[in-house]
Amino acid sequence: MPPIPRPDFPESTLERLAAAKHIAELTRAGMSADSGLPTYRSGPDAVWNNVDPSEVASVDARRRQPLKVWTRLMTMREKMLACEPNAGHLALARLAASFQVTLITQNIDELHELAGSETVRHMHGQLRTVVCVNCRQHALPHADVTTLMTCTHCGKCMRPDVVLFHEMLNGKNMKFAEQTVRQSDALLVVGTSAQVFPIASLPVLARRKRKLLVEINPNPTQVTSIADECLRITAAIGLPWLVDTLLERARAAPAASASRSKP
Repeated sequence: MPPIPRPDFPESTLERLAAAKHIAELTRAGMSADSGLPTYRSGPDAVWNNVDPSEVASVDARRRQPLKVWTRLMTMREKMLACEPNAGHLALARLAASFQVTLITQNIDELHELAGSETVRHMHGQLRTVVCVNCRQHALPHADVTTLMTCTHCGKCMRPDVVLFHEMLNGKNMKFAEQTVRQSDALLVVGTSAQVFPIASLPVLARRKRKLLVEINPNPTQVTSIADECLRITAAIGLPWLVDTLLERARAAPAASASRSKP
């Protein structure tokens, strides 16, 4: 078992999590950092450290220079495809086998699915596929990352199937995420700085609805001041410990109940 990241993690918080009938999970780039994928804005290797995203990953940039945006995002896709899920991804998949969970991610990789999570709502899309700007037909991109694709169904341009900067989120996805938080008993916020709206409003919604709010992030974020508890550790270490603890309690609960019921 990984080392316990916070021996003083409150017993009351663990009890509330173990008793939760529905746990919502919100993940972002920090979730995949230990898989070798850089975060977007923090750390020396952050994706946007020396690049203006409005020039290579925005709606306007795609209109002006579609090939530049295509090449940038398809290169990112190749790097993502070379990565494997880390222990944090695997832990969330194990949690879903014993608890009712709903996983909402801002990540455009598919490491949650590769780890075994079966139902994932991608708020910012997925880089695995591309989509036609006209008929919305999805397809796998060709191997040449420097050449644009056209749709085999209607002949129009294909684009990366992700939400670009200055582009609206899918309204149905946001409604689903908000409803999930309202219906949950707890929200785990993992690896996000909570600076990208409207998704950054979900922890605030959880706080307002008096849901248990737990943050897992090695650095303080916008969520820290409103969270019930914070684990200052990476997802790959913090999540396995937390999930193992919850699963042990879930296994112990029936045995304790049976023992109490004996005459």
